[in-house]
Amino acid sequence: MLFRSSVFRKIRKTLTKRVLGHLEEVATNEGNKYREFWLQYGPIVREGIAADFENREALAKLLRFKSSHHEDKTALVGLAEYVGRMKEGQTEIYFASGPEVRSIERNPNLEAFRAKGVEVLYLTDPVDEFVLNNLYEFEAKKFISIEDGNAKVSELKTGDTAEKPEEQKPDDKVPDGFDRVVSLFKDALGERVEDIRASGRLTTSVACLVSPTGAFSAALERVLNAGSTKFKPAKRVLELNPKHPLIDRLISLANDAENVHFVKNCGQQIYANLMLLDGVVPDPHETADRMLNFMNELAQKR
Repeated sequence: MLFRSSVFRKIRKTLTKRVLGHLEEVATNEGNKYREFWLQYGPIVREGIAADFENREALAKLLRFKSSHHEDKTALVGLAEYVGRMKEGQTEIYFASGPEVRSIERNPNLEAFRAKGVEVLYLTDPVDEFVLNNLYEFEAKKFISIEDGNAKVSELKTGDTAEKPEEQKPDDKVPDGFDRVVSLFKDALGERVEDIRASGRLTTSVACLVSPTGAFSAALERVLNAGSTKFKPAKRVLELNPKHPLIDRLISLANDAENVHFVKNCGQQIYANLMLLDGVVPDPHETADRMLNFMNELAQKR
């Protein structure tokens, strides 16, 4: 009878708003104190995003994440703080998922964001991505993974603090012979990838894996796959950096029929390396045999 009472419902609503308001005040004025609260009670706040639709906006302001903005990787960033630092023309909140900051920072997809000086939220807790997917947007800014093929970072202006490497633009002319390498890679990888194409987001890495628009990130797919044997990860797009020295060399080698097998093996190994960076173990026997063949070939040429 008490739980059904309209009086108790009003009391609950009032208390909830007061508590959330107090927490927002602490988060704004006493950052260190709120950080201690978040480290202990963060999971409860994240749970509220899915459980309490009425107070979702207030709860979103209390969320905290690690970020590429701070050299101190223990520092935490709020969504309002992130939005306040967004680049001119930026309409999306970018995030990267992984088991730890170190593995996230080795993600090749992060290169374009570094080059543009665009901040990226680091999601190291598997629950974080579920929370952002459930929240969908904050202050009319949608959340999007850096692995999403629809990420529009190439359209943003380069910031003053950004790194300045030469960036490959999607409409840049690819080298002659690049299509031949792509064709051989497709023959080697077959149905394991959705497509293979030139990248507009890489600056130093040879390749990266991009998720189809709207698909889950690789980190979230690992969580879903662990919870259900029926879950099938989406096929991803392999993007190659046409200006990378390895790709340039493979373009030269691909013209000789005797090198076709080697070029295909390189495509398979590039894909296997990217899978390992994502925390997914490719076929261990196939990968080990291929690496042994590479080492034998290198040893013969020393």
